[in-house]
Amino acid sequence: MSPAEIAARQQAQLDSDLLLRALPEVADHIQAQLVELHRHPTPERAERMSTELEGIRRHVLNIRAALQREARGGGATA
Repeated sequence: MSPAEIAARQQAQLDSDLLLRALPEVADHIQAQLVELHRHPTPERAERMSTELEGIRRHVLNIRAALQREARGGGATA
C-alpha cells in the first residue's frame, strides 16, 4: 500500500488490526524509495520521500488513535 493510498484511507476510522496489517507492505515501499533516493539523489526524489514519510507518520498516528479507541471500547467505525 503506497503512502497515497494510506492517506486516502485515513478519512475513515479503521481498526488497529487493519492498520497494522499494512505496515510490512508500507515498510517495503519506503525501503525501496529510500534505496532509490540513495542511488539517484535528486531534489524531486527527496521531496517525494519527505511527503511519503509524512503519510507514514499520519498512518502511525492513526494506529495510535485506533488502539486508544479500542482500549476504551470504542471499536472501529468503518
